[in-house]
Amino acid sequence: MLLFNCKSYKQKISNAEVYIEMPGLQNMSSYNVLRFSIKTKDTMLINQEIIEINSNTIFNINSILDKDNVLQKKDIELKPGFYNIVAKSNNNDLKLNKTLQFKTKINNYNIIINPKKLSDLKMK
Repeated sequence: MLLFNCKSYKQKISNAEVYIEMPGLQNMSSYNVLRFSIKTKDTMLINQEIIEINSNTIFNINSILDKDNVLQKKDIELKPGFYNIVAKSNNNDLKLNKTLQFKTKINNYNIIINPKKLSDLKMK
């Protein structure tokens, strides 16, 4: 298994954050958002579901942006490069805490993501 902020020769996950509301969309109904960046040296196929390990809450990937913030198709193999991935869950019962862990598969490898909890994210 690969852990958040660990490097392998194939990929590095960084900047993982989880928060209640999407920045800039605070007036919309609340939902839980997981955001992380990944840099990969090989072609990447990411599972569309990311599971919070303790509660089994499913987060579905909402968008994948490349380094130029161009939206990528979710159901294709991604070329080597840098991507920002946003996933969300409408489960209002999920409590944000410091021990949240998320699991997904990238190229058939289990990946564990340990995000920072951001309950009051301010726009930059």
